[in-house]
Amino acid sequence: MVVLAEVHVPLVMLIVGRGFERLHQAGFESARFYLSRRRLFAWMLTAARRELIGAYLLAFALGIGNFAVPHVLQCRLYVIEVYMRLTNYLDVAGAVRAAGMLLLVAMTAGLLAWCGEGGVRGSAADVSRRWRMPLGRARWPLLVLVAGYFAGTTWLPLAAIACECQSFALFFEAVREAAPETANSLRLGFGAVLLACGLGLLVATLVGRHTRRSPVDAVVTATLGVPSLLIGLAMSRLAYRTWPADLSILGASSLLVTIGLAARGWPFAARLLINGRRAAAPAWYEAATLGGLRGWRRWRWLDGPLFAADFGAAALLVFVLAIGEVEISQLLCPPGGGTLALRLFTYLHFGPTHVTASLAMLQLLLAVVPVFVYFVLANRVLRLV
Repeated sequence: MVVLAEVHVPLVMLIVGRGFERLHQAGFESARFYLSRRRLFAWMLTAARRELIGAYLLAFALGIGNFAVPHVLQCRLYVIEVYMRLTNYLDVAGAVRAAGMLLLVAMTAGLLAWCGEGGVRGSAADVSRRWRMPLGRARWPLLVLVAGYFAGTTWLPLAAIACECQSFALFFEAVREAAPETANSLRLGFGAVLLACGLGLLVATLVGRHTRRSPVDAVVTATLGVPSLLIGLAMSRLAYRTWPADLSILGASSLLVTIGLAARGWPFAARLLINGRRAAAPAWYEAATLGGLRGWRRWRWLDGPLFAADFGAAALLVFVLAIGEVEISQLLCPPGGGTLALRLFTYLHFGPTHVTASLAMLQLLLAVVPVFVYFVLANRVLRLV
């Protein structure tokens, strides 16, 4: 439970932090002068309740379907039961039946998060990015807590992994041996980015023009927490059926796993792009309509520049999700087409410790470096949902 919480705390921080940023527009400065400290704290929780509830439900949906953490720590959770029925017992029908309950719980949590939003919200462009919440004397205890959190969840584990690599020579040797899987991971990640962001861009163009919420918003939010194991299971059952069409040719290629990875990242990409489209000033589109901008010219001069930043964030998020997927890769990758995450998953059970640590460091670099480059080039914080 502690490790699952550590995994999803950054996402909760981003969502709740956005809620506290919104307090600046809700009259935080005035409330500081007229409310006592206890009432001010209660008012802050009430004003940011949508983000708090949404963060809790989304973390619950993602946590209940997390496969990697309970598998590595040997915890017999429900998602592990679904996996064991599929792989150990070869009970495909039983795995499908058990997956139905997991899918129902995850999508229900997503729907409740969508209902709790209360209305369509703009992106971070509507909030002052220079505003900082004054914490007073409480900033030092909070700083100690944050430093302790990062030390316990990031710095010390990274130091332990780096020590287990033993030497640079062994690290580069493990990286060189994993070059085919690394190249395959990058290729699949870029393919998933094209599919997921292309479909998300289409949905955002069609739905984002309306300011009111639609059933598409509910579908996108509900599918945020669908477990990767269920996506891989569904795609594998679909590809190896002979009716109504024989799709087994997909299983022999990397197209099936690319589609599965894109299906995992599509809800996040669509959510980002829809919010970005709705945050654009309506005056731009009114001026484009009056000026006769249509088709390619409209996309070149208006939609393209407005979508550029959100499209980059969506592409980054889909790539990071795809590069670390294990369940979809294990169920859908053809023989000889494994990924780096799948190789690391295998070496956790059967490989030397220094090779496992080296692969973990390489996996971390592939996920962190794109985020750092995005932050430096775009000069903006990644807004997940």
